[in-house]
Amino acid sequence: MADFTLDDLISKNKLTQKNAIEYFSNNIGEEQLASLNKMFESNPKSEAGFIYAVVLGRNANKEAIDKMILYLQNKNYSIQKQAELSLIYIGKNAVEPLIKATAIDDSVLLMNIAKIIRNMKDTNVAFMLKMLESGTPPMKLIATHVLGKIKNDDKVMISLIKALANEDGELDKLIIESLVENGEKVIPLVQKVFKNCNDRITAILMEVLFRLGAPAYKLLTECLDSPTLSLRRHAPYALRFASDEATIKKIIDSLNDSDYYVCESACKFLIHNLKHASYIIIKKLSEFTISSMQKGTEPQLSENQIHWLIKALCSDFDSYSEHILIYMKNPEEVKQGQVAITNSLKLSLASAASEYMNPVIMSRLLKWLADENFFVRENSINLMITYGHNFVAELVTALGDPKEEVRAGIITVLQNIKDAAFGFLLENLKMGNNEMRYNCAYALGFMGDKSAIPQLKASLSDGNDWVREYAIISLGKLGEAEALVGMLARADEKTKSIISRALGYCGAEAFGILYDALMGAPIDRREPIAKAMMEMGPAIKDQLQKVLETEENENVRFWLIKVSRAFNKKPEL
Repeated sequence: MADFTLDDLISKNKLTQKNAIEYFSNNIGEEQLASLNKMFESNPKSEAGFIYAVVLGRNANKEAIDKMILYLQNKNYSIQKQAELSLIYIGKNAVEPLIKATAIDDSVLLMNIAKIIRNMKDTNVAFMLKMLESGTPPMKLIATHVLGKIKNDDKVMISLIKALANEDGELDKLIIESLVENGEKVIPLVQKVFKNCNDRITAILMEVLFRLGAPAYKLLTECLDSPTLSLRRHAPYALRFASDEATIKKIIDSLNDSDYYVCESACKFLIHNLKHASYIIIKKLSEFTISSMQKGTEPQLSENQIHWLIKALCSDFDSYSEHILIYMKNPEEVKQGQVAITNSLKLSLASAASEYMNPVIMSRLLKWLADENFFVRENSINLMITYGHNFVAELVTALGDPKEEVRAGIITVLQNIKDAAFGFLLENLKMGNNEMRYNCAYALGFMGDKSAIPQLKASLSDGNDWVREYAIISLGKLGEAEALVGMLARADEKTKSIISRALGYCGAEAFGILYDALMGAPIDRREPIAKAMMEMGPAIKDQLQKVLETEENENVRFWLIKVSRAFNKKPEL
């Protein structure tokens, strides 16, 4: 090779420049090295400076290498990139200083260093393996990234798999990338590791197989029937790259597994491939329906499979609602010749559908509040408590249901989601339509929150009879006896009856208020107060007996005795 001058390092002839860099990387004297260092120091951030840095670095000039590493954090992107390229061309002499720089807590710098070392021409595999085994966490990340480019080396792949034991999420991601880069050669090693690895490592290696795709298909389908639980748990979802009919049927078969997580993984596969799987799912469900209607025919699907198939369809409820709701009917909705679903399937489907809660599913759960089975009703309540925060309007509207058990169930739900329901009830007691206002007035009495009292009092002048009645009852349930007693004098007979009933909810604490009102009222207005006392029931017997012993007003005693006798009446035969 011909001799070169230092000026050739910045020659406009690219071939001359390249050859000059190679020449001076291996053949430079002390004087030339000193001159080059002086030129570098005079303007290190220039284009020429980065070229000089390459030659200096290859000749083990630590200061030039350190300056390039420093420039990796420069705010000027162009300087960063030139520093990266310089360090890549410097090669092995820059590896140790770069590794030392990982002590700086900077994730961006760390990945830049990993990229630089990976892109170097020569890789010290033994050094990288040692870093992976016993280095600091940043060193392990770099080693993993670099080793990803080493192909067809079983030792490297085994070391990468072993490094999964570090339980470092960031490291796991890089290991997955590095193993995938090795292609299908990694599959036999993964198969061996599957014989003795924990659930976490299994899940990571399953992700590798998913990323490899078709070459991993045979191993993944074998895992579906493996006696090893962790393999069965992760194989279905790892197969999501395959959407052919045969694979979908295998996944549906795996829904018969007794392990919840196996079924969940299979369901995730079906949701991921729902566009291709929906036809097969609906066909299977239809076959189940037909076989259920035919005596002596064994159903082709288990209840567990139906649960997960419905759950998969619910992930796109708008498209498949017709097929979903067929399996969520009440007994009275089942037509002649159809078979009602079992209570256990009702429980199962309610739980499956509720994860994709919408107004239609909420309305179905509301209907099941009247189901004849206790567990179906309680399950519906629990699911509405879990998912009902966004459906308060639907719940309050449903309080108009004529069935007492439905209303009671809704009240339980509203009490348990009070943080979402209470403000809605107060607002709509003022602003809602007639039905919404009296439903809100009704519900507020069950909330146990006295801050609703001012709004309920304001509703006593509402133009709707039902709103006024429920406001009175709710005031009683909230213990607002004084305001209710004050209404008795001017109320008509129907309203007096409602107030008396409301006062009955106030309990024994309101007896003193009623007793004072009885003594203060004119003789002809004492009867409704006495009736209100009767509504309080035997809970006031002790207080009543005490005042009877000292009361001197004959008319007041008359009414108190009448109240007392009301509690002691024998039931009619």
